[in-house]
Amino acid sequence: MPVDAAEFAGAMAALGPFEARPGLAVAVSGGRDSLALALLAQQWVAARGGVLTALIVDHGLRPESAGEADHVAALLCGRGIAADILPWTGPRPATGVSAAARAARYRLLEERCHALGILHLLLAHQRGDQAETVLLRLADASGPEGLAGMAGIVERPHLRLLRPLLGIERERLAATVLQAGLRWVDDPSNARPDYSRIAIRQSLEARGRQMLADIAAGHGAVRRALEARLASLLVELISVDPRGFAWLDRVGFAAIPEALARRLLGRLCATFGGRVYPARGSGLARAVDELARGRSTVAGGCRFVVGRNRILVCREAGAVAPQSGLAEGHMLWDRRYRLTVPAGLDAAHAIAVLGAAGRRKALQNEIVALRDLPVAVAEALPALWRGSTLAAVFLPQSAGKVAGRDDGRGAARPATVTSCLSCLEAAFAPALALAGPAWPLVLPLDAPMYLDRQTFSLRGRS
Repeated sequence: MPVDAAEFAGAMAALGPFEARPGLAVAVSGGRDSLALALLAQQWVAARGGVLTALIVDHGLRPESAGEADHVAALLCGRGIAADILPWTGPRPATGVSAAARAARYRLLEERCHALGILHLLLAHQRGDQAETVLLRLADASGPEGLAGMAGIVERPHLRLLRPLLGIERERLAATVLQAGLRWVDDPSNARPDYSRIAIRQSLEARGRQMLADIAAGHGAVRRALEARLASLLVELISVDPRGFAWLDRVGFAAIPEALARRLLGRLCATFGGRVYPARGSGLARAVDELARGRSTVAGGCRFVVGRNRILVCREAGAVAPQSGLAEGHMLWDRRYRLTVPAGLDAAHAIAVLGAAGRRKALQNEIVALRDLPVAVAEALPALWRGSTLAAVFLPQSAGKVAGRDDGRGAARPATVTSCLSCLEAAFAPALALAGPAWPLVLPLDAPMYLDRQTFSLRGRS
């Protein structure tokens, strides 16, 4: 049977609440699942006086992909759904193309939603996708968190990813599209049995999908309980410095169970280690053991430096990518700092980690603000280099302070990139925050402001 409006409204209610007149985006590939989601979301939004925008990512991996994207956009526009096509441009990796395409897809979708001031992005993963995910994680010997499968709600820095179809079979979504008189576009890669997920899809029957979905639901309840406990521990044990590092209470950390300790470290690695997702794996178990023995360690791109009563948590300088290109204006570096890059820099300049040698050079040049930062934190800061010459240090700002050189009168003054050694502005903006504000911020759809979840400030709606 096709999915009706009442059933979809129930699925959405489990993911709410939403604004009085919600503005949503839906990711549409042109397949049956995403087309069905777009049709159902359009009904749901229209009944509440909101607006729906369909986002179509064209990866450009097949010659016909651009034409298919245009066809899907025209199909949606014919149903009264505004559609944007987001092309993936730039260099492609020689290997790992599927993973790179997936990362690019989410990046393009999230950037577009952020530009539009949209707080909720709908994804069309359904029961079969959930079953495949659980089976793959069973094969990888995942624990309770992995066996919970995909979450219905995922908090990202600027929006929520929502999956309202996780309890619905693919066949019913196909019926929903056919009932509307539409035809979907089949991606030929979805029929390749050399992809493990596709092989699983072709072998699973309805009963198996139901069983695996039930496993995900049971472990999902465990995951939610762990998340609630973790949220309490973050409040109790963590002190965050707005310049991009944190202190972990050593005694309190030693008293929590190992499973929670690993989870807590994984979340810290995500926020302070430049990751998109919490860290997992055996490295966290080793780090918990090392910290219990009073030894400093590294894990998931973070350094954990043991002190008498607390543990410093910061980025591991040696794990930062060698360098990144310049983008005049604002750019996000190492998924941690939003930098203000001056205009007029030549191609010989690049942004790379400050490092131990760079820190010593900066201190020799009277960059006094570095003295207020732990050594491990300072070494992992972004810096502007011209070849092997240090040109500037990007200093994270804390409330009420201005980073710069000492003017001899005890006050700091900002410097420019033309001076011997400069200080430039950086703001801590992790890809994954430890915790976000409650959702949603209820504002009328036509309000000129929306909440920027990264800075906790209201911004103009573009």
